[in-house]
Amino acid sequence: MKPDEPYALMLRIERVDDMRYKFSAGEWSVNGKGELRTTARGIPHHDGAVDTGRAWMSKTVSFDRVKVTNNLQDNDPFHSMHKYVPVLYIYHMPSSIMWMDQNTPALDPSCLVAALRFDFTEFIAVTAYQNNEVTQLKISHNPFAKGFREGSERDRKRTSISPSCSEPSPKRISPMTSEMKQKYEGTPSGSNPFLFPWAASGDPNRPRSYEQFPTMQWYNYYQNSLYSPFPYYYPYMPNCYPATAPECAP
Repeated sequence: MKPDEPYALMLRIERVDDMRYKFSAGEWSVNGKGELRTTARGIPHHDGAVDTGRAWMSKTVSFDRVKVTNNLQDNDPFHSMHKYVPVLYIYHMPSSIMWMDQNTPALDPSCLVAALRFDFTEFIAVTAYQNNEVTQLKISHNPFAKGFREGSERDRKRTSISPSCSEPSPKRISPMTSEMKQKYEGTPSGSNPFLFPWAASGDPNRPRSYEQFPTMQWYNYYQNSLYSPFPYYYPYMPNCYPATAPECAP
């Protein structure tokens, strides 16, 4: 480049061929005819498309803010499973520059100085990583993917939980066995069925309604119901209170 002459740098991401590809058995292979090829639009540098030769040569020129999309609403969408390559175009600009928009100058094909294309930069556009090694590479360099790395805190917590420590599901709890039934049938018949439901007559595995239990009287153990806690009336339990006759609930 001539130091004092203006130059424009434009990046185009072009299709390599007209084929569609697939990833199978750990490698890429052709998978038929691809989508119709379109003309790639030029992408100006984010710091400005036009500058002097001296300015371009004094710094590293990077298009690291370029993003690709497969959105059909975009003017130049990418097609998944198609091969592309970035190409850098350098134009020698005239003294008077016409602009197509705020960042894109009008380019004359006859002013093209060079088109730089490197085959090692070819890539296949995908919507999901096909290669597991690439997936792991992205995870290892992504600061927001710490939970997916081997030996992460999430993995340690997951492996520290033993299945034997988990509680059994209610659906997997067995009904009362014959040994348990014999034990519970030996409970004194005078036991309170509200405190010992298994002491009631009948099959302990059979659900019982409240009508099967005897009616219990309720008593107020406080002389003045205004100072008694709510509820005022409690089941009569002679072993827990003095033998004085309590006030019976109406």
